[in-house]
Amino acid sequence: MSSEIGRIFTKMAYIRGSLINIDLDGDGAYDGFSFRLRNPPVPLAGRVVRMILLVDGERVDERRVFVKIRDEIRNLAEISSSSPLTYLPGTRSVFMVLLGRGLEEGRHRIQIRSWLEGFEDIWIPLEFEDEVESEEVKLELRRDEGADFSRPIIISSNCAYAVLSRAGDPSVEWCWMGVSYDIGGLYVPPAKILGPMRVGVEAGGRTVMLSECVKRMVHGPGYILTEHDLDGLRITRRTYSPPGRPALIQDIELDGRATLIVRGVGNLIPYGLLGLTPSSVKVFYDKRVNGLVFWSRDLGYYGAIGCSGKLISYTLDGYSDVAEITLPAPRFELAYSADKPVRVVVSGSPCDLEDALSQAAAGLKKSDLSHTILHFVTYLNKTTALETDDPELNSAFKLGKLSLFYLILRHPELGSGIMAGLPRFPTFWGRDLG
Repeated sequence: MSSEIGRIFTKMAYIRGSLINIDLDGDGAYDGFSFRLRNPPVPLAGRVVRMILLVDGERVDERRVFVKIRDEIRNLAEISSSSPLTYLPGTRSVFMVLLGRGLEEGRHRIQIRSWLEGFEDIWIPLEFEDEVESEEVKLELRRDEGADFSRPIIISSNCAYAVLSRAGDPSVEWCWMGVSYDIGGLYVPPAKILGPMRVGVEAGGRTVMLSECVKRMVHGPGYILTEHDLDGLRITRRTYSPPGRPALIQDIELDGRATLIVRGVGNLIPYGLLGLTPSSVKVFYDKRVNGLVFWSRDLGYYGAIGCSGKLISYTLDGYSDVAEITLPAPRFELAYSADKPVRVVVSGSPCDLEDALSQAAAGLKKSDLSHTILHFVTYLNKTTALETDDPELNSAFKLGKLSLFYLILRHPELGSGIMAGLPRFPTFWGRDLG
């Protein structure tokens, strides 16, 4: 009888076929695997104060295991009696295990051991076996195959979205009624916060924008990875928007010494009025984000851009000796030391300065690409699947689902929905192109 209950428990908890290898950064190598549960790993639900995971009988370091419940992502090492993991009846969850490699082909045995509050001396097992699969949800383009990196692409956090080029910059040309102009930037309903913006490097006495030396682009679940080559200096840029945050993050790694250059425009404007220029935008330095803050007096919109690297210099509309400046659309240039991996963050708010600053500061310190990927992979795995004998068709279907998920936005006045609050023109068509 107990074995029958155990079999039913496993069948009702684990979603068969959800054991998949995952590539978190688009480099072509698997970083770990994930799987899904449709019900709690404990039969009567409850508060879990400790949890460990074993793969083929080998215990995995808890620091390498993450579990997502609702919109919260927890690391198993953080679970304790003072910070338990709460499972309500019927709670779904997604596990991500970062082994630094994927699972080998074939069947694997996974066991979760859980200790419940009040029963700390007894662990409850959930064990299943399944064959690992590979989740390929990505679009890959290469320069040596004639790829056009100037075309637009969109990523979203479900409360903000960024219009980018396939080179990874928030800068992309768009043609409307015979007129071409740059609509790249970060958009937080109902405002365009910042953009266009381009990132480059200064090395060997010259400055080159990254968009001019792209070798490869990968668009995966919630992110864009680009690889660049500047006279032997190799650069990798990962661009993403953390789920639920009005921010755009770029993690940049170089295999040599260089100065990072960020150029852009503080163009705070309602995103249905992109053909207009704001009457005045004030821009000034703020040490909390190690960068610049933008404020539209007329609209009450705020934007911020910061970086984790050491600030070398900045100019506002060509002037290097001013603390602040007010212009209709001020141009800026920031220079940062890039001797180690650096992070650039753009964030904003259509109503509150402190919110814009806190979101930018949080983006510099707390955001993690793996959490973003897990968020989008969770969505892809729990929606309708299509499997045919044509790998390209299968991939196109998954990318189509991903595009639909990008369209879900949360508008401060209209609530959540498909393209909530987006005007028909012009960003509607910019998103279509993405």
